[in-house]
Amino acid sequence: MSNTPDPLERELASLKPREPSPKLRRRVDAGLNDSRLGILIFAVMAGVFTGIVLLAFLLMDGSTMRTSSRRAPAAPTPPVTVPDESLPTLQAYRRAISRSPEDFEALLDKHAAASTESMTLTAKSRPESVSFGEH
Repeated sequence: MSNTPDPLERELASLKPREPSPKLRRRVDAGLNDSRLGILIFAVMAGVFTGIVLLAFLLMDGSTMRTSSRRAPAAPTPPVTVPDESLPTLQAYRRAISRSPEDFEALLDKHAAASTESMTLTAKSRPESVSFGEH
């Protein structure tokens, strides 16, 4: 980069901005006055709204704002029920395994026997339309 300016730089440096016309000055002033008026109206409305809210809080009775020192009644506890031992449940299996491995095996056998009894099909009651991949 050289210290001597090129012709374009010299030409740009010689240019001076024009003074704004009186018409432009009036338009800018009018726009600023309008925005100042809008800000003033907003500030007044915000102040009025804040005053109304504060007045409403001061004039309230307060009885609706207080909380009761009494507690709500406790929900009734569900009745303790003994699970149906005829159905397999995780709780029944856990109790059986905690007692002994033999109790666990006996419970498994009991439920396995009960499920096969309820699912036993005789040759007469089996529908003929059931096929297992055979044509």
